[in-house]
Amino acid sequence: MPINFAQLFQDSWNFMRNQSHFSLFALGLVLLAQIGHFFATPQLSLSSTEADFAGQGQDLPTILPTLLFGVLNLLITILIILNIRQINQGQFKSFFAPLGQSLAAFFPVVVITIVSAIPLSIGFAMLLTSRDLAILALPVLITGVFVFIKFSLAHYVYLLESPQRGIGQTLKETWGLSRGKMFPLILFCVINYMLPSILLNLLTASGNQVVDMLALLVNAFISVFTLIFSFRFYQVYRQGA
Repeated sequence: MPINFAQLFQDSWNFMRNQSHFSLFALGLVLLAQIGHFFATPQLSLSSTEADFAGQGQDLPTILPTLLFGVLNLLITILIILNIRQINQGQFKSFFAPLGQSLAAFFPVVVITIVSAIPLSIGFAMLLTSRDLAILALPVLITGVFVFIKFSLAHYVYLLESPQRGIGQTLKETWGLSRGKMFPLILFCVINYMLPSILLNLLTASGNQVVDMLALLVNAFISVFTLIFSFRFYQVYRQGA
């Protein structure tokens, strides 16, 4: 049975409206984290050349806010997913009730994220490092995209399945889950990752700070909505396994 993406969008939007207190709290939390990162990160001048940027060096004040935001963003993501599960099961108590479970799941989710992204990261690194490596980078990038798509639901397998799997079992199960069902997974990744990225790039292209702040709000909304959409997609996708 084909997955009805239009219905998934409608279900996700209905969830946000029906669970308005949760949605607003999640949206506010994501937005606060993004605003903190926006003001804590040194803004590079648009006129800076690549050489100027390289000359600045990757000093601690530049790296630390991004690193902290990455940690906080991943923790918030886990927390939101676990809250969606509790709401779905009729067991929701408070937004921070699954905080302990989120902290316990943080390191395994980091490992899963790294494994999913390593081939793609290597491909991009080869492409950006030297033009001589561009030909070699292409098959690595293609492999990286394939691996990323195959593991795109790994977080949900780890966080939502009971009994909880280990990291290795999660990766193995996720890899097998997509066997013979790659097309809907590719569509899911396009909707979940590519389209939001294109939209945000268009919003921030002006370089206007007011528009940048609006982009933060849009990004926060998209972040929460895509987590709900991904949860719904995983439920339907899993049923067809």
